[in-house]
Amino acid sequence: MVTPKNIEPKRPARVYDTIPKLVRRNYDRWAIETALCKKKYGIWQKYSWRKYYEIVRQLSLGFISLGLQHGDVVCLLGDNEPEWLWSEFAAQTAGGIAAGIPAESTAEQAQYIVRQSGAKFAFVTDYKQAEKFLTGTPEIPAVQKIIYLNPKGLKDYDDPRLIGFNALLKLGEDYGKANAGVFEQNINSGRSDDTAFIFYTLEVKGQPKGAVMTHKALISSAEGLQLRFPVQPEDHLMASLPAASAENSLFATMPHLLTGATLNYPENTETSAPDTRETGPDFVACSAGQWENLAAEIKSQVSGSNPIARFFYKTLLPTGNKVASLKIRSRKPNIFQRLWDLPVDWIRSPLKDKTGLSRTRFAVSFGGTAPAMETLLLMHTLGVEIRQTFAIAETGLIASQSLEENDFKTAGRPTMNSEIRILKNGEMLVRSTAMFSGYYKDPVKTGQVLIDGWYYTGIPAQIDEKGQLILTDKAAAKTEGT
Repeated sequence: MVTPKNIEPKRPARVYDTIPKLVRRNYDRWAIETALCKKKYGIWQKYSWRKYYEIVRQLSLGFISLGLQHGDVVCLLGDNEPEWLWSEFAAQTAGGIAAGIPAESTAEQAQYIVRQSGAKFAFVTDYKQAEKFLTGTPEIPAVQKIIYLNPKGLKDYDDPRLIGFNALLKLGEDYGKANAGVFEQNINSGRSDDTAFIFYTLEVKGQPKGAVMTHKALISSAEGLQLRFPVQPEDHLMASLPAASAENSLFATMPHLLTGATLNYPENTETSAPDTRETGPDFVACSAGQWENLAAEIKSQVSGSNPIARFFYKTLLPTGNKVASLKIRSRKPNIFQRLWDLPVDWIRSPLKDKTGLSRTRFAVSFGGTAPAMETLLLMHTLGVEIRQTFAIAETGLIASQSLEENDFKTAGRPTMNSEIRILKNGEMLVRSTAMFSGYYKDPVKTGQVLIDGWYYTGIPAQIDEKGQLILTDKAAAKTEGT
């Protein structure tokens, strides 16, 4: 076949079936656009997709220069910081597996996870997390290097395994100069069924267990969420959930990667609320308890306002609650009720501004239980429609409510590529493309819950006549669900 000189041969479309490939795609599309913001010393610092990509590249090559090989595990422990995210993606690009250790883990639990996973590298955000490893040196012999972000408190430790985050970046920069093209080759060689992440959860009884997730599973779960909550590239998300949690992956990290939306990191946990107010995220995901705390904060602000403002709040909120009550019960207000609701706009905007919900288009409640009716009424009155979702670390997103599906008794309909089966005893079984591959190095536990492609959740549930999932044992759902 002869191709005319003025026509370029058609190139095969790129497939973005791994997390590193999504990072590169976003760099290619939005190099100079803001990818991520982090508040430091009271000032929001912006990182473009070009800078983001370069940091991941240097970290990945740094890991390789330290000896990371395909299949090696990198454990991550600490607060939710951009450096955690970049280290995770860097390890995956190098062919490694990222494993999240819950920040609240004790030294014993953290060391168990490191031993059980066979991790050769660990990333920590500060000395408090580093001490969980350093106090148990004989217990974690496989760990070759411990990368720390904040050096404060670590000066007195003379441990050859310790290496600073910036030092790892420098190693990667030097390695890249001598080994051009390695990073890009590693991205190209990644496969969708490679293990990407291990979600370790702390058990009330027994040792932590790690749910193994492939790139395909994580991306599939995010795609299911995107169909119900179509986040856009110009949107803003908050990275305020625990870094090691499945919630953080589902509601922050993966939507950020999939859509290119800006991911915003608060300065610290104490400033999370005011930093969220400054950001005004378009997508907000909270547990029922967090929504109830936010509602309590709004009521406190109303009580502490000046007499005139307090009069309007107390006069107009009941009217708004009546209309919101109809919407929650999937009933449309009549023309007179809509007219009564118009003055409520006078108080909606200032209250939403004060709580960081001024731009919120999508509001999610997760965890298996809905917020109290009083909280739902208040939020709907303010124009924030809270929609229920249900997910499990082992299966990703299972169900969520669509727009105006306001039945607070349900968790919504099954999402894309998810199937639900209810046994005669009421137990819910789930099968989906977002399914975990098993518990890491634990075939016995895996065989107990993963049978013929179905995950036995242990959660009692039922499906109503509208196809909505109802969790009949809220306590069990809250324990198992994210």
